[in-house]
Amino acid sequence: MPVNGAAQAGYGVFVSWMAHQLNCGGRVPCHAEQTTDFAEIFAAIQALEVVDNLMITGQYISHVVMKTTSKFLVTAMTKLVWIWVERKINQGQPLVNGPPVAHLHERASALQQNHVKISFCQVNSGYNEPAIMLAQEAARKRV
Repeated sequence: MPVNGAAQAGYGVFVSWMAHQLNCGGRVPCHAEQTTDFAEIFAAIQALEVVDNLMITGQYISHVVMKTTSKFLVTAMTKLVWIWVERKINQGQPLVNGPPVAHLHERASALQQNHVKISFCQVNSGYNEPAIMLAQEAARKRV
C-alpha cells in the first residue's frame, strides 16, 4: 500500500477492440514508484508480456507498435537506452527509472531476436484513450 495514503498509479494496455480479452489494466506494484513515467514503462512491459503469450500459443507476430502519450518512454527506448545500458549513471547520479527501462529493453531485445520488430511511437492522448481509461479505472479501484 502506498505510504500515508498516497495515490497509486495505474497502467493500461490496449491491444484491440476486436481482441478485447488481450486488453488489460492494473495498479502499478505498491513497492514501485507511483509516477506517470514508471506507469508508462510498466505498461510497456505488460504489453510485451501479452506479445510473449501470443507467441507461445503459436501466433505469428512480426511487428509491435507501442503507442504512448509518453515522450519520456519513446525517448528512453529509442535514444537514451543505448547510453544508459553502457553507463548506468547520469552525470554521477543513478538513472531515474534506469532499472525498469533496462528491463523493458531486455524484453524488447528478446523479442527482436525472435524477428519481432518493436517500434515506439508518441501519440496524442486521443489516440491512446482506451489505454488511459484502463489505467484510470485500475488506479481508482480499492484493494
